[in-house]
Amino acid sequence: MPDDLLPLLLDLMRLPAIPGRETAVADRLQAAWAPLADEVRRTPAGSVYATCRGSGKKPRPSVMLTAHMDAIGLVVADFEGGFLRIASAGSTLTEHLAGQRVLVHGKRLVPGLLVRPPEHCLPPEKDGDSIPLGAFLVDTGLGARQLQALVRIGDAITFDRMGIQLGDGVVAGPALDNRAGLAALTLALHSLSRAGHAWDVVLAGLVQEETGGLGARTITHAAPPAIALVVDTTYGRGHGEAEHLTFPLGGGPSNGWGPAAHPAVHERLRLAAERAEVPLTLEPMPRYSESDADLLQVAGSGVATGCLFVPVRNMHSPVEVVDLEDIRRTAAVLTEFVCGLDDAAASSLDRG
Repeated sequence: MPDDLLPLLLDLMRLPAIPGRETAVADRLQAAWAPLADEVRRTPAGSVYATCRGSGKKPRPSVMLTAHMDAIGLVVADFEGGFLRIASAGSTLTEHLAGQRVLVHGKRLVPGLLVRPPEHCLPPEKDGDSIPLGAFLVDTGLGARQLQALVRIGDAITFDRMGIQLGDGVVAGPALDNRAGLAALTLALHSLSRAGHAWDVVLAGLVQEETGGLGARTITHAAPPAIALVVDTTYGRGHGEAEHLTFPLGGGPSNGWGPAAHPAVHERLRLAAERAEVPLTLEPMPRYSESDADLLQVAGSGVATGCLFVPVRNMHSPVEVVDLEDIRRTAAVLTEFVCGLDDAAASSLDRG
């Protein structure tokens, strides 16, 4: 399966899935997971989850491995003659937007360009070189009447940019936050299908992490776990960026440590990485994890959560960058963690 990581990731990256419209990714995951799982189901919220039964005695505890399916994008906010005003779906950074190709998901796909107005047309409150999102326009080349016949306010706008391989094992493009996490889950599922595990395992692709965490708020009602591991992305280090705030590409995933990480789960992740001979960096989360773990840990009477983060450069932009080896290493830690759960593991979750 590792040799199939690149095509899997590129395939996931090309699928449109702004928050609330993740069906294309859910369909792709269901097709990939169904041959390897005992069952695959959807929740009314739109999340997809696969269950793999363990070998332990019933009633077996379960561990949930999650990653969110949605990615940042745009929506149509208004018409400006033959141009479109836009609004953000998720927190979209504007530094990389000018000149990007986009697809407007109207009655048919409408290609367009994100254009930056000339300097004298920008709002007076513009701060330095940071241009407000509302100042950008989508130029489709269509006339006003034709455009309004094809597009309506609220239609999704996604980045028309295929993922590319930059160098040896480095991939760039949109939606790596969090298609990288979904790819890691899929790799782990392939490994777990050939390995023995005592606990039941639930893989979950969650909806709307970027806009409030609907998937995380609802998934435990469908499949209540004893442990939930959240696989998401963290800030990969670019040129000249602070080392204490970023993480190097190719250095392995980070293990989040803070209120959203259960101490026993956090330690088990560290030990799993040791056994798998995977480098694991400690990432402080002094208040929140800024991931679905913040919501999963308060589901029901509480879920013991842990966080694994894949470093990604240029996060929340159309030009994110990831090292494939970090995805493989994340999958290896997940596999080792699950295989290390025995009948006594559940008792270690009691903080008393």
